[in-house]
Amino acid sequence: MVGRWRTATRSGWGELNGSSSGNVLKYSFVEHKYGMVGPSATVKGTGYFLYRMGANGFPELKGKFGMGSLDPTTDWDCLKQVNQKPDIDSIKGELGPGEVPLISEPMK
Repeated sequence: MVGRWRTATRSGWGELNGSSSGNVLKYSFVEHKYGMVGPSATVKGTGYFLYRMGANGFPELKGKFGMGSLDPTTDWDCLKQVNQKPDIDSIKGELGPGEVPLISEPMK
């Protein structure tokens, strides 16, 4: 399985690759920050999702991830967008014309 996302602040984007067994997806991911170069521009890790129907009747992914070689301990929960066809090619790792991050992150 493969997937891509853009961060809520539009400060970066990510991609994951994994395999599923039943309703469990185990994955590795890479997240990239727009406008950055060098080691801090990319974050890698691993995690898992459990696919299930949520209390509200919408499909959801409940999981955890870990950065680098750390065990997955940080929650990562998602709702599946109902009645929307996935379009992995819409996330290309670049901002579109006139797009800017919503929130500036402090320089480190």
